[in-house]
Formats: sequence, C-alpha cells, structure tokens
Amino acid sequence: MAVFLTTLNQMAVLFTFILIGFLLKKKQILPPDSAGVLSKLETHIIMPALILNTFITKCTVDIIKSKAPVVLWGVALALISVIAAIPLAVPFAKKGPLRKIYCYSIAVANSGFMGNAVMIGVFGNDIFFDYLIFTMPINMIIYTWGVSQLIPDGNGKNPLLRLINPVCMSMVIGAAIGLLGVRLPAFASTVLSSAAACMAPLAMILTGFTIGGYSLKALLTDKKIYAVTALRLVILPVFFVFLFRLCGMPHDILILALCTVAMPLGLNTVVFPASYGMDTSTGAGMALISHTLSVITIPLCFALLL
Repeated sequence: MAVFLTTLNQMAVLFTFILIGFLLKKKQILPPDSAGVLSKLETHIIMPALILNTFITKCTVDIIKSKAPVVLWGVALALISVIAAIPLAVPFAKKGPLRKIYCYSIAVANSGFMGNAVMIGVFGNDIFFDYLIFTMPINMIIYTWGVSQLIPDGNGKNPLLRLINPVCMSMVIGAAIGLLGVRLPAFASTVLSSAAACMAPLAMILTGFTIGGYSLKALLTDKKIYAVTALRLVILPVFFVFLFRLCGMPHDILILALCTVAMPLGLNTVVFPASYGMDTSTGAGMALISHTLSVITIPLCFALLL
C-alpha cells in the first residue's frame, strides 16, 4: 500500500501538469507552435542537464565496474521488446506506416520523459543513475530501429548518425567528466541541478499540449488504441516481470525493468510522423488514453508486481 500511495501521488502530480498543458492548448494561451519550442527546450537543454548532472556525480570507475549486470539486463529487455513487438503488431494494422506505428508503440514505452519523472519521484536520485544505464540499450533502439519505423521509407539520415543527439552526447560527456574526476565550479553544478528540476513538469506540459491539439471525440473512438494501451500498460509489464523473475533478475534491477516497460505510450509516434506530413491521429490517441489510464496502472504495477 505504501508503494501504491507513493506512486499514485507522483502520478497525480504528473497528470496535473499534463492537464495544465492540455488547457494551455485548448484555451490558446500559448502560440500554436509552442509544442515544437517546448520539445526542443526539453531535448536540447533540460534532459541533457538532468543526465549530465546524474552522470557527473554518479559515474566513477568503481561504480561503472559494478554496473555490468545492469547493462546486460537492459540489452536483454531491449532485444526481447523488439522481437515480441513485430508479431504482436500484426493484428492491429495491415502492412504499411500504421503497422510500423503500432510495432514501435508495443516495443517502446515512454521510458524517457515519463519514466525519468516516475523513477526520480518514487525512488529518488540514487537509483536514477542505474535507470539511465539500464535504458541506454532501449534508447539506442529508439534512435535507430525506432525512428526508421516512424518515418517514410527512404527518408532520414543514417540510423547510426541519429545517435549523435543531445541526450546521447550528454551521457558520453557526463560519463567522461565523472570518470576523470573533474570537479565543476559551484555555479555550473547549480545550473545543471536547477535545469534538471524542470524536466518532469516541462515534459508533462508538453504531453498535454500535444494531446490538446486534437479532437478528444476523434481520439477516443478507436477501439484498437484501447487494446494496444492494455497491452502496453498491463500485459507487457506482467509478462516481463514474470519472465525476468524466472531468469533470476535481481530485485533492484527488476525495479528498473518494470519502470521501463510499465510506462504509457510515448510521443514519438506524433513527433516523427508529423515532421514528414504523415497522419498523427493514432499516435495522439495512444498518448491521450495511455497517459490517462497510467495514473492508475503504474501504481498498481509497482504495488502488485514488485
């Protein structure tokens, strides 16, 4: 019950910020292009600051040596997620862009924006470093295979070049500074920690603002979205927890795995297709329904499965 109430409280806080973003869009308080501005601010400044701050303080030689099991389990989860998603997406759509959107959504949850916020809010900064290391393989999947699923064939740069982005680069730079033992000036540490504190509120406002750009009635009538939401929020978390328990995953790593797979469907199914003029209604519906229901499913998953 303590885990349930703690997680529910954190989800209520995050959902409040989603509602604020939704109202900002519906009431036209912010300009229509604010989603792009918020997204760039989040991915180029706020999240890199959070990652830098975490890696600089936590990434030492002794700690890295002890984190090899975390990385290996993260690789296992990423590979199983993709392999399982390919056949599971077949009933949702015929071959084509929509099938790929469902495939991506089944393979990848919102382990970045939402997962980071939940992990920090429920378990604190000490375990957050482990979470960043654990999700590195799935992030590599997102920026290579994942992006290729969400854009038209023949578009976009080399998948490996997509790994050169603010999020991945901040991991590399933060790890280098931490391993070399470089001490930043006090003001620089304050800047990073202050920016990092904005991550969760800004990410959730962005989520609500994006959803607010669509008709609720249209988004709520697609039955397939409810099915893939149930798969993402309930069935897959249960499957992975039982699978990894059978495989002997340590309990502290099981927490990381559950936080990775129990998150709602992400916004990449809106962001990337929109940049190529593709239909984004399915992705927006997934984001709306899954984020709303996750307020209850995430606390239940943590309380019952752990």
